[in-house]
Amino acid sequence: MKNKMINKKFVAMVTFTLLTLGAGVFFTTNNTPNNKAKIEEKNYKAELVMYKSPTCGCCGLYEEELEKLGYEVEAKKTRQLAMKKEELGIPKNKESCHSIVLPDGRVSEGHVPLDVFEKFVADKSVYGITLPGMPIGSPGMPGPKTETFRVYSFDKSGETKLYAER
Repeated sequence: MKNKMINKKFVAMVTFTLLTLGAGVFFTTNNTPNNKAKIEEKNYKAELVMYKSPTCGCCGLYEEELEKLGYEVEAKKTRQLAMKKEELGIPKNKESCHSIVLPDGRVSEGHVPLDVFEKFVADKSVYGITLPGMPIGSPGMPGPKTETFRVYSFDKSGETKLYAER
């Protein structure tokens, strides 16, 4: 009687283990072309770098908004932000509080509306975009929106043109 009980427990344990291993193999090897595209897209989103002041709170709020969209943001706090902005080619009269560098080296400056940011990520023809200043009601900035947000594109020489209005 005791041996039959042990055998039933053993069979149950082996069955559970095999089912668990089988499920693990299924889920870890499910790399169909569609899944690969999703993985690559996620990896692209996971590589944003944000340069910001060590004391800025609104930059952290913008970072959280990007993370809600599925991006992973590496925040780099620096007291040399003006030098970094110059290095990135952000036009002097179009600066904001933080700068985001995409994996391909393109740049987003400031509290750009999220739908415009997503459009920019997909638009490889544009080097950079900026929402100058820190407008109230933009992503990461508390308060109600009080104005039209004008997002500008810029090239590496600093030439700007209107990219989007929200």
